[in-house]
Amino acid sequence: MNKLVLGSIVIVIVLIVATSGIFAWQYFAKPETNSQNAFNWEGYYQLEQFAPPDEVWEYSLFISSNGGKWKLRLDVDGYQTMVRINATANSIGNSLDVVFDSYNTDSEDIDFMVPKLWKKGDVLFTLTPVQSGIAVEWKKMESNLLKPKPQENIFKKVK
Repeated sequence: MNKLVLGSIVIVIVLIVATSGIFAWQYFAKPETNSQNAFNWEGYYQLEQFAPPDEVWEYSLFISSNGGKWKLRLDVDGYQTMVRINATANSIGNSLDVVFDSYNTDSEDIDFMVPKLWKKGDVLFTLTPVQSGIAVEWKKMESNLLKPKPQENIFKKVK
């Protein structure tokens, strides 16, 4: 009987140690620092929106990475629109939240004309890779179209 009790105690101890090891491994395991998955975000993208009879907006998005941090520039030109924005981004699963950092003005004249619609830290939009490009889910920044169709919210990679 002593051997049976001793064997049971050994089995219980082994199970406790194994379970503790699994728990510690899951708890202390470091997540991957590069959570961009397999999608290569870096590059130059364009999105064009059109509203009849002749209103056009062109969005130019430049995405780069420096020291593990995303750096973005967004230019929007078109009908009654000229926006220059510097932004950062946060990886959220397979998407990027584009976060307003500052206005990027080409001259003092432009700075005077640009309304200050966003403040540092505002999530402007979320980017998600899709088969045809990068889909935009508008947040603080809104589409220039009143009710854009899904295909009107796709950035295409230029280079």
